[in-house]
Amino acid sequence: MNIKHKRILVIASSCSVLTMGGYAFIHQKTKKLNILILSTCSLRANRLGYASGKNTSPYIDKVAQKSFVFKNAFTDKSWSNVSGFLQKIPNSFVQKNGYTAIGNHGSETGLRKIDFSKNPKRYNGDFFLRLPGLNYQLSPIDYFDYSDDLKKIKERLLDTSKYPFYIEIHNKVMHLPYGNQFDKYHRPVRYLISPESVKYIQEYEANYLSTPDRLPFSFFLGNIGKNNVPQVLKVLNINEIQTKKMLNKLGVPFFVGMLNNKKVIERWKNTKYFSRDLEVIKEMYDYRLKMFDESLKDLINLYGNKDLVDNTVIIFTGDHGEAFFEHGLMIHGETVFDEMLNFPLFVKFPGQVKRLEINQQFFQAGIVNIAKKIMTGELNKENFNDKIKQNFSYPFIYSRTCSNDLRSIRYNNEWKYIIDLKKDKKYLYDLKKDPNESLDLLEQRPDISAFLEENYIMMSSVQKKGKLFHFCNDE
Repeated sequence: MNIKHKRILVIASSCSVLTMGGYAFIHQKTKKLNILILSTCSLRANRLGYASGKNTSPYIDKVAQKSFVFKNAFTDKSWSNVSGFLQKIPNSFVQKNGYTAIGNHGSETGLRKIDFSKNPKRYNGDFFLRLPGLNYQLSPIDYFDYSDDLKKIKERLLDTSKYPFYIEIHNKVMHLPYGNQFDKYHRPVRYLISPESVKYIQEYEANYLSTPDRLPFSFFLGNIGKNNVPQVLKVLNINEIQTKKMLNKLGVPFFVGMLNNKKVIERWKNTKYFSRDLEVIKEMYDYRLKMFDESLKDLINLYGNKDLVDNTVIIFTGDHGEAFFEHGLMIHGETVFDEMLNFPLFVKFPGQVKRLEINQQFFQAGIVNIAKKIMTGELNKENFNDKIKQNFSYPFIYSRTCSNDLRSIRYNNEWKYIIDLKKDKKYLYDLKKDPNESLDLLEQRPDISAFLEENYIMMSSVQKKGKLFHFCNDE
């Protein structure tokens, strides 16, 4: 097919799909199903057991094995928030379709949601970084016993007078610092992983001043305290003004700024410890994922309650991925590579008995339409796969960083085109042959580059006009 004709056809498809609610389904009278959305942050799709083959998430995997699993779901930036998209569903739409929102009440336009973030009744570690003129708490994470909250949620979900209900339960526990998060016995994760890795951590903690270039490792362990100030200042060589600027930048936590500071990262990467440090960090992340999975076992299995099991659709998803230096950045790095933009998504209908993979490229904003079309009865177990293929096509996904100086267009699981405005450079990756996005083909394929350049400009306009962005704090 001629590339120009191909572009016109795909743009027409993309524009029609990206208009919220603009689908011409044949309405079918079906039983209204409860909608339970389970979401979390910083969950890398390929570290879940059903994708990696590891035993990191057995309870999530068990449900995924009887679900529609989206293998190529992508968001528009590394700081995205699926709840931000779901808030596009107004209460009036929920009520009009006979649903009861059973989460916390928000604005008229907001989704009813329960948010596990910080509960003042729970223990928080003493986790501060003190610098001259500053006293900033580094996002302490609560320990992992949600028993009180889960009891309340269970009561709501089992109240059949509220059927069909609609709720999002969002859990933020996959955030940093991995090592300083606690299990229900108040034990930090850094001491719960393999004995070899625990010993490695303890040796570092006992002699951390002798290897100051490993400062980022301390952040993942969660043991940064006031005694580290000389080390921090020595390694970073930052003054109070620079520190405040880093703290205030788009609400980004201080440790994130440090972990994406090239000077700090390069010094760490040049140590002989870096490879082993990184493996320990991944081990702590996976252990935290296993704890998260354990906490969901009753909820994600709907308590084995027949009324819930027979009448509830589960949508399991995440905000975005997590980076482990695949392209030089850690955690929520300001990047547009797939390790940050790919997020987990599966949909489980009552009575499903096998897993069906959906391989087409899917955009995060489409979750809104999935939820809405389940509410109206237009999406069900029998037609879900066909309708997704026919009407939820996202051949182009435009992404960018909050600073807006790094942008990309992802085309049909085939190509990724990146524009770096700060460096005045462009890159092109063949996603089929080079899924790790390591070989730049910009000069070899000028035809594809020109095609994607034109569509990137078009799609940035389409997504912004359609409010199909998770907006940054300054937008």
